[in-house]
Amino acid sequence: MSKTLVVDGNHLKRMMQLCRILSSGGGTTLAQLRGKLKASRRTVFRDLAALGDLGIKVDLGDKGYRIKQSSSVCRKMIADSHTKALNRLLSTCLK
Repeated sequence: MSKTLVVDGNHLKRMMQLCRILSSGGGTTLAQLRGKLKASRRTVFRDLAALGDLGIKVDLGDKGYRIKQSSSVCRKMIADSHTKALNRLLSTCLK
């Protein structure tokens, strides 16, 4: 699991979009993800890996990438992860 917290509004927004896209339908290709997220191939792969680091299993099937969790569960997992990391950071700063 990644130990670095990057608090970037664009990244967080893109991760939330990724949850919505991957939880709807039977699959989304890399090209479709790049277009919908307006991101490079490398960024999409990095974001898919970040979902995996959070415990969100990303499957690659015949029709593309997808997740089994609902969009709301996925988004909650991302928000909870960021909240926990920010709390850890604040607790070390306030010591």
